[in-house]
Amino acid sequence: MRSSQVTRCALLAVAVLASLLASAAPAAAYGFVARYRSDPLPGVEVTGLGDPGAPLSIDVGRVAKGAAVHVEVVRAGDAVAGDSSRLETPSAACRRVGGIICVNGDFSECPGCGAPLGGVVHDGVLERSALSGHGQLQLGPNRIAAGPLSLGATLVARATHPGPDGTDQVKEATLTLDAVNRTRGPDQVVLFTPRWAGATATDAVGDEATFGGGAAQLSADVPIVPRLLRLGTGSTPIPSDGMVVSASGAAAARLRAFWAVADDPSATGRTVVLQPRADQVVEESVGGHPLVLAGGVSVIDGSNDPFATGRNPRTLVGWNTSGDLWLVTVDGRQPGVSQGVSLSEGAGVLRQLGATDGFNLDGGGSSTFVSLTPGGGRTPVVLNRPSDGFERRMETFLAVIPNDPAAVRCGGGPAARSASRAAPASTRAAQAADSPGYRMAAADGGIFTFGDAGFFGTVETSCMNGGIVGMAPTPSGSGYWLAGSDGGVFALGDAGFFGSTAGAPLRRSVVGMAATPTGDGYWLVASDGGIFAFGDARFLGSTGGVALQRPVVGMAATPSGNGYWLVASDGGIFTFGDAAFLGSTGRVALQRPVVGMAATPSGGGYWLVASDGGIFTFGDSGFFGSTGALALQRPVVGMAGASAGRGYWLVASDGGIFTFGAAPFLGSTGGVRLNRPIVAMSATA
Repeated sequence: MRSSQVTRCALLAVAVLASLLASAAPAAAYGFVARYRSDPLPGVEVTGLGDPGAPLSIDVGRVAKGAAVHVEVVRAGDAVAGDSSRLETPSAACRRVGGIICVNGDFSECPGCGAPLGGVVHDGVLERSALSGHGQLQLGPNRIAAGPLSLGATLVARATHPGPDGTDQVKEATLTLDAVNRTRGPDQVVLFTPRWAGATATDAVGDEATFGGGAAQLSADVPIVPRLLRLGTGSTPIPSDGMVVSASGAAAARLRAFWAVADDPSATGRTVVLQPRADQVVEESVGGHPLVLAGGVSVIDGSNDPFATGRNPRTLVGWNTSGDLWLVTVDGRQPGVSQGVSLSEGAGVLRQLGATDGFNLDGGGSSTFVSLTPGGGRTPVVLNRPSDGFERRMETFLAVIPNDPAAVRCGGGPAARSASRAAPASTRAAQAADSPGYRMAAADGGIFTFGDAGFFGTVETSCMNGGIVGMAPTPSGSGYWLAGSDGGVFALGDAGFFGSTAGAPLRRSVVGMAATPTGDGYWLVASDGGIFAFGDARFLGSTGGVALQRPVVGMAATPSGNGYWLVASDGGIFTFGDAAFLGSTGRVALQRPVVGMAATPSGGGYWLVASDGGIFTFGDSGFFGSTGALALQRPVVGMAGASAGRGYWLVASDGGIFTFGAAPFLGSTGGVRLNRPIVAMSATA
C-alpha cells in the first residue's frame, strides 16, 4: 500500500450532514482479548489484542502524557532521500535509535526513490517540505495534530553602498523557497541540504547557488547566516556543513538576481540570511493520509475508493485531548488469522482503544510493529505479522525512545494473561508431518535451530537472574518459552507472556516447564515438585509438601491440558489431573540418573531418558533405541518426541543429537564451541 498517487493524499472530509451522521454512528465493538501485555516504563504499555470472531490481530503501543519518553521521526540512514540502499527495516531502525516501540511511517514517493511521499520534521528542523494535499502528523509542545504543514523559508540578501550624502544605502533581494529537499520542478526554487544526498541530482537546465555554514538547520525560530561559495549549474555537490539553492525556468532568473545582490563586489557590506517561517511550532512530523478520526467521530466519508473501503493491514496513530498517544498496527491479508480493516473500521479501533483523533500512515505490507519481546529482553523485535511475511525496508518510522534507557524494564516488565496465535490443530499436524525440526536452548539463553524450527530470538544475559533450565514450543511452532532457574519466563515469537516467579522467594529452583495445548498458558516445576501455573494452565497438585527421595527433574503435560506428569531423577513418576500412572523406574537401580521425559501424542504413554541416553518406555510409547551402551562425550540432558510418537531425539550438553525411529537428523552443535552447555530441547514434529 505504498501509493504515490496525490489524488489519494487529500484528507478525506465529510461532504454532507447525512454522511457526517452516518460516520458518527459507533461501529460495532470488537471482542478483543489480550495476547500479551507489557509495560516497559511507567506510562508506556504494549499490548497485543485479538478478536477471533473477526478475525483480527492488532498490536498497540500506548504512551501516556508525561511518560519519561520522547517520540521521534526516524529517517533511514538519517536522510530523506538518496541511494535506496540506505533504507532500513523498522526493527533495524528501532534498534539503532534505542526505541522501545516503533512503527513504519509515511508512504514512499515512488518505488526505488528512497524518499517519503510527505514532509519530515525532526528535532524541530524541517528536513523535507510537505507535499500539497498530503497530510502530516505533527507533534509539538503539548500538541498532537494532523493536517497540512506550513513550514518554509525565505532567503534575504542585503548589499550596503555609501550614498552621495554619506549615509549607507541598502539594496535588498529576497528569494522565497518553494520546497526543501524535494525533486525540483519547473520554475521552482528548491533548497537542498545534506539530508538530501551527496548532490542535488538536477539537470544542467537551471542555476544552483552553493552556501557554506549552518548546515541549513531550518527550525521555526532560528535564522541562518550562510556564507556564499559559488554559483553554478546542475547536480551540484552539497557541502556537509552547507546547502545548495537550485532554481529552474523563470525561478533561475530570480536566483541570479538574488546572487547579484548577495555577491555584489562593489558593496561595502553584504549579508545573507535564511529566515524560516512557520504557522506553528512543530518538533516532529511525518506524512500520511488521511485523517480518520476527529473529536471521536470517524471522518471517512464511506466512498467507494478501495483504498479506504478495502480491509487491509493498517498502521494508525491515535491521540486524545489529554495528550495520550497510541501507535497501532492491524494485521491483514491473512485468512483465518487477521483480515485487516477498512479506514472507517480503523477509526473504530482507535476509538475503542480510547483515542478521540486518529491518522493513517502507510499500510499493507509496510505495517510493522516493533517493541521489546515481552519477557525476553531489551532488544526490539517485530511483534506483529507483516503481510509480506517479512519486514520491508523503508524510509521513515515513528519511534518511542526512553529518556533514560537504563530505566527500561527487562522484557517490558510484568504482563497480563494473553492468548497466542495458534494455527488450527489440523494445520499444525500437517506442517509437522511434512517439515520436522527441533531447537536447543543453552544455559545462557542461546538458541540453536534445525530443520523447519524457526529462530525467534534469544534471551539477553542482562535480563537473567538464573540460567535457563527448560523450554517449551508454542502450538503453532512459531515461538517458544524459556524458563530460568529463578522462574523467570521469556516469551519469544508468538509465545505469550502470562507471568513468572522471577523476584519471588522460591524454596527450590525451577527445573523445567510445559505449555498447555492452547498455547495460552504454562506450568513451571521446581526441584521439590512445586508447581506454578500461569495463563490457562490449571494447578492440579504438586509434591511441594512431600519429602522426595530424589529431586524432580522435569515434567510433561497431557494432550487435554488437564493433567501433567512429574519425573524425579530416580525415574519416580508423580501424576496429577488426568495424567495416568503407567509405570516408573523409582524402584530400579539406574546406572545414571533420569534427566527428562516426553509424553506420546495420545497421552497414553511416556518416555524417560537418563543422562547416559538410556530410554525407559511406558504405556503406548515405543522403544526405538538408546545410547545407553555408548561412551558419550557429554551427558544427555533432554529429549523430544517425533512423528506421531514413532521416534525421538536425544540431546547432549554439547548439542550432540541422537535420533531414533522416525526422528531425522537435521543437524547439531556437537562440533561447535558453546559458551554454555545445552540444557533443553523442543521439536516441531
